[in-house]
Amino acid sequence: MAVVATADAALHLYHGSQNGIFPRQFYKAAAATAVRAGMLGTLGSVVKALYSEAFDPLHNVQRSSASAMAALELQLLQLDSNRWKLMVLTPDALDCWLLGTISGQNSTEQLLWSFNLHGVLTSTLQARELSLLAFAATTSSSNHYMQQLTPMQQLTAGGQQEMVHTGPLLYVWSAYLGATSLSHTHVLSCFAVEEGNTVPSLLHSTFVAQSQHLPDPEVGAGQMVPHTTHSSCLLLSPKGTVLEWLAGRGAEASPPKALGASSGNLAITCTTSTHPGASAGNWQLLNASYGVLEFLAQDPTADDAAAAVTGILTPEQEAAALEVLNKTVELMYKEYQASCPYTELADGLDDKLTRLGVFSGTTGLDMLVLASSSLVDRMPKAGSGNLSSGSLRDLLDKKGIRHDLLLAAYKTGGVLQQLPPQQARAVFEHAEMLAAAEAVLDWQRRSEADANAGDAVTGVTPAQTAAAAAAIEAAGAAAAEGSDTAAAKGQQWEVFFSRPVVSMPALFSAVAGAAADIMREFPADDRAGSALHALQQLLGLSGLLQAAVSGAERKAAELSASMPEETRHYGAAGPSWMSADDCRAAWQQIAEACLLLRSHLTETSQRLQLAHHVHLPALQHLLSAMRDVITRSSRPPAGVQEEYGRLAAEHGASLLQDAADELDSHRNADWFMQAAAALAAGPTADESSQETLAVVGRLLIWPLEALAQRHHAHELLYNVCELLLTVGLVGRQRLLRWMQQEVQEAHGAVPADSFTFYVMER
Repeated sequence: MAVVATADAALHLYHGSQNGIFPRQFYKAAAATAVRAGMLGTLGSVVKALYSEAFDPLHNVQRSSASAMAALELQLLQLDSNRWKLMVLTPDALDCWLLGTISGQNSTEQLLWSFNLHGVLTSTLQARELSLLAFAATTSSSNHYMQQLTPMQQLTAGGQQEMVHTGPLLYVWSAYLGATSLSHTHVLSCFAVEEGNTVPSLLHSTFVAQSQHLPDPEVGAGQMVPHTTHSSCLLLSPKGTVLEWLAGRGAEASPPKALGASSGNLAITCTTSTHPGASAGNWQLLNASYGVLEFLAQDPTADDAAAAVTGILTPEQEAAALEVLNKTVELMYKEYQASCPYTELADGLDDKLTRLGVFSGTTGLDMLVLASSSLVDRMPKAGSGNLSSGSLRDLLDKKGIRHDLLLAAYKTGGVLQQLPPQQARAVFEHAEMLAAAEAVLDWQRRSEADANAGDAVTGVTPAQTAAAAAAIEAAGAAAAEGSDTAAAKGQQWEVFFSRPVVSMPALFSAVAGAAADIMREFPADDRAGSALHALQQLLGLSGLLQAAVSGAERKAAELSASMPEETRHYGAAGPSWMSADDCRAAWQQIAEACLLLRSHLTETSQRLQLAHHVHLPALQHLLSAMRDVITRSSRPPAGVQEEYGRLAAEHGASLLQDAADELDSHRNADWFMQAAAALAAGPTADESSQETLAVVGRLLIWPLEALAQRHHAHELLYNVCELLLTVGLVGRQRLLRWMQQEVQEAHGAVPADSFTFYVMER
C-alpha cells in the first residue's frame, strides 16, 4: 500500500499485488465556485454561517470536506490486515482517511474527519501567525497517555484518583508568532484520538525553550516519530537538533530534552529493542559521519520514585548502559585517530544514562566504575598467543587512550559531576593504575637491556632484574585468579600487564612478601656475598615500586591539571590506593630490610647506594602514605599517628648517619670547600661553580632535610641543620629560616608542638 500526494492537492493510492500495481486517484480538491450576486444566494450563505456558529459546536473544529491545500506530510497507519488509516497534514488542516483493501481494481476510501488543526491551535495559542511543521500519530491503544495512578502517585496527588485517555495519540509540532512577539515560539501539542468520525481533542501543549535554538518555519519542516510503545516522540529539526518529548508525564508534560545537535543528523526512526527480554523500543538516528546511532528511549510511565528506592538495575538496563558507554568511546576513538573533534559525541550522555536508571542507586553508579575497570583490565583476544613487550606496550597505549576518552566522555556528558566521591576516585585511580603498569613495563625493558649489556655506569645486575621479574610473576598469578581460564593460560607477566586494576595492588603485596623473605633468609646466611646479593635484590624491588608510583603520580598530576574541579571533588573520598595497607606494608618491609642490611655492608659506597636508591625512597613513600591516611581519613586506624612519628625518627637517624658518612668522605676535597664558599656567596654565573653546586645538590643530606621538614620530624630536622653547619655548607640562619617559615604558615599562632618551640627548648 502506498499513497502519493501531488501539488494540486490530489491523493493517489497504489496497491501492489501478484497481479501488478493498481493506481487510483481517490481525492481531488474541488475548484472554488463563484457565488452569484443574487439576493437569495447571499442571504442563504449568511444564514448557513449564522446557523453553524450558533448551533454547531464543531463548526470551527471539524470541516465538512477534506482540505483543498497540498499536503505537507503523510502518515499511513495499518489498523488490521484489511484496513489502513491515512493522515494528511496540510497548512490548514489534518485529514483522516479510512482505506480498505482493493478487490480487483476496486477499493474503498472514506474521509473519517477533517480537523481544523490550524484554527484550533491559532485560537488556543492566541497566535497572529501559525505554521504547522510536523506531526506523528499512533494506532496502538497500548500507547497510554496516562494510566491509573499508583498508590504512591495518589499520595502525591492528595489521594485523588484520575483516569485519562489511554487510546491512540496525535503529536503536532508547530511554530507561531504571538500578538506582540517578534520571533517564533515552537510548541508541541498532544491530542487524544477516538475511533470513528470523532475529531481529535487537545490534551495539552508544551513550549520548547528558546535555548534549543530551533529555526524559524521558513527554514523547513522537521521530522517527528512516535514511539512504538511509550507515549513519547522524537523530533529532528532542519538544522539537526534532536529532541525527545515525554508526552505521558502528566496533564502538563515536561518540556522536551535535547539529545544532541549536529548538522550531520539526517533522519530518525523508532525500532524494536534488540535486547533480550526488553519490550522498550530504541530510537535510531542516521548521521552523515557516524552512520546509524541507536539509544534507548525513556519510559514516561516509569515510576521514578520506586526506581530511586530500589536503586537496582535490571540486566537489560545494565547491558544497555554498558553498550551506550562502549559505543560512545569507540566513536570517540575513531574521531581521535582521524585527528577530528570528538568530545561533542558525549553530549547528553548523562540524559541517556538517566533514562536507564543508572543514577537512581548504587548499582548503577557501581556499573559506571565497572565500565572503567573492565576497559582497563580487558585481556588480549583469545588466540593471540604470547605477547611480546612491544605488542603489550601497544595494547597498554590503546587502553590508555580509550580510558582517557571514557573520562572525557564522563566529564563532557555530565557523568563525573553526578558521581559520588568514592566512585569518582575509583575511575581516576583506574587511569593511575594503568599508567603505573605502563611505567613498570618501560622500566623493566630498560633494566633488562642494561643488565644484559653489563653497563657499569648504570650498575644494573641480573639479580636486580630477577627479583623484579619474580615479583611481577607473583602479582600476575594473583591477578590471574580473578580472570577467566582461557585468558590466564598465558604467561603470568602477560596477565599482570593486561589487568592493572587487579595486578597493581597485588604487586605491592608481592614486593612486601619478597622483602620479608630477604629479611628471613639473610641472618641465616651471613656470608659476604649474601649481603651484596640482598642489596641487589632490594635495588630491584625498590626500583620496580618507584617506577610504578612515579607513573601513577604523573598520571594523577595530568588529570588534576586537565580536570581540577573533578579531582577536588573526589579528594573527599579518603586516602588513595597508593596509601592502602598493602602499599604501606611493601615500603615498610623494604625500609626494615635496609636497617637490617646496612650493618652488614662493609663498604661506604654500598651503604650509600642502599641509602640513596632504596632506604630513602622507601621512607619517603611510606611516610607520605601514612600522612595521607592520617589527614584524609575520617577515623584513622589506631596507632598510625604514633607509628608515623616513630618511623620518621628511627629510619631518619639511620639515614642521617649515612649522610654524615657521605659528607665526611668529601669534607677535605677541594671541590667540597669550593661548594661551601659558593653556597655562602649566593647565586653565581660561574660555570665551574654551577657544576660543583650540582654535585653537592645530589648529596643525601638535602632530600633528608626536606623529608624531615615535610613530616614534622623536629629532632631529625634540627640534627640535619646542625650537621650542615658543622661541615660548613650552611650558616646558623638555616634554623631561623625554617622557624620563620613555620611562623608565617601558622599566621603567628605557633602551636606548642611546633619546630620553633622545639628549637628554643633544645
